[in-house]
Amino acid sequence: MAAQALSGIAKDLNKMSAKSAVKVLVPKDSPSAGSALYRWVAILTGSKNALKGAGFFLGGLLLSLIGFRGAVIAMAVMLVAVLALSLARLKADLGRQKRKPKFSEVFSKSRAINVLSAARLCLFASRDVWFVVALPVFLYDQHGWSHWTVGGLLAVWVIGYGGVQTQAPRITGTW
Repeated sequence: MAAQALSGIAKDLNKMSAKSAVKVLVPKDSPSAGSALYRWVAILTGSKNALKGAGFFLGGLLLSLIGFRGAVIAMAVMLVAVLALSLARLKADLGRQKRKPKFSEVFSKSRAINVLSAARLCLFASRDVWFVVALPVFLYDQHGWSHWTVGGLLAVWVIGYGGVQTQAPRITGTW
């Protein structure tokens, strides 16, 4: 569970970095730069959740077909493949700042913002522990659901709310 909590925090930090990289794609001098950035971030966030949902499908399928140990090994091999592809294809300077901030500059001058940020880290850590560990184990162990059924339910749920996230600009009227 601790590993999953750290994974949730890392995923959130990675998503924030990706959102920063999206800023590079949006022309700053455009009058609609803010709404364009909002659309890109909504698409990025929604598609990330759709991909996460596909991961639930894949996880349920792997658990059903090759068991826990085989699924963990298969996922590790896939992660290594994605890492290799990322190292080969991504530009080294994507999202890199011109100067490296000091550690103290990472925090806001506002105590309220820092407390909110810490709460957000705890929220994402606990969400991943609950949603990726506790809920699937509960459904499998207490309700007798198959791995495939648990993975399918969670996949449909996550893909569904990812789809809603991609439509946030349209829903909020800032498309």
